[in-house]
Amino acid sequence: MYRILLGSLLLFAANALPQAKPNFSGTWKVNIALSDYGPLPKPTSQTNKVNHQEPSLTQIVVTTSSGGEASTDAKYTTDGRECVNSIEGNKLASKVRWEGSQLVFDSVLKTDGGQLSIVDRWSMHGKNLQVLRHLQTPEGQGDLKLIFDKQ
Repeated sequence: MYRILLGSLLLFAANALPQAKPNFSGTWKVNIALSDYGPLPKPTSQTNKVNHQEPSLTQIVVTTSSGGEASTDAKYTTDGRECVNSIEGNKLASKVRWEGSQLVFDSVLKTDGGQLSIVDRWSMHGKNLQVLRHLQTPEGQGDLKLIFDKQ
């Protein structure tokens, strides 16, 4: 009985400790085979260059698809303050915060066609970056799972 109680207390204490916040800096290439784009078309390639110096995070994303190449450059802070970026001339307002060891991006993209809500949850899994993305549009919603390999 004592061992069970002690084991339970140790497990509780380990879970109560603050989780380390990972540094997402690096060049990340999407692993198309392991990623799930749901109803969206898969790109040919995507590379994310991230510079993460807490609480600052910058990201350059280069995506290649059948329509050509697109590049975006965004700057964020991880303290929950609103950050505004421009994506292809459209306003992207984001609030980024930590939830344990996950970095959560709550974003709204305003376009001429309406408003798109995007929630990204970044987490590290060994040498992989996993991004769970929830999209909500006037036409509906969907989920993506993107796996990036560190280069």
